[in-house]
Amino acid sequence: MTVVFAPCPKPPKREKSPRKSVKRRNVKRHSANWLRAYGSPERVEWVTWQPSVVSGYVPCDNAHVRSGGKSRKADACWIVPLLPDEHDELHKIGKASFEAKYDLDLDALAGVIEMAWKRFLAGESVGLPSTER
Repeated sequence: MTVVFAPCPKPPKREKSPRKSVKRRNVKRHSANWLRAYGSPERVEWVTWQPSVVSGYVPCDNAHVRSGGKSRKADACWIVPLLPDEHDELHKIGKASFEAKYDLDLDALAGVIEMAWKRFLAGESVGLPSTER
């Protein structure tokens, strides 16, 4: 006796229900972290047009010179203006090597930039110290 099995019929195709978009990040927290790390859009624009602390040219990136810990950007008071290539170099060779190469104290310069920003907000004339040697 030979038993022959007939192939099973395939079930009918179901229409796929539209997928709901997944919320990738907490928008409120993202906004709060951005404000903590950069201060304000006006501050970002102001730093962009300050001369680079290395070469004196503009426009610049807002470069954080410290870490906020655990893959988090530091607060806005730790920003210095650097050209994009200089900013890349800072990340590539590290802060200590960058400071030694250009004979800079980035933490002190971040303090100078922060004080200049506060004077700018107060309506005072802002003249940053020259970086020429």
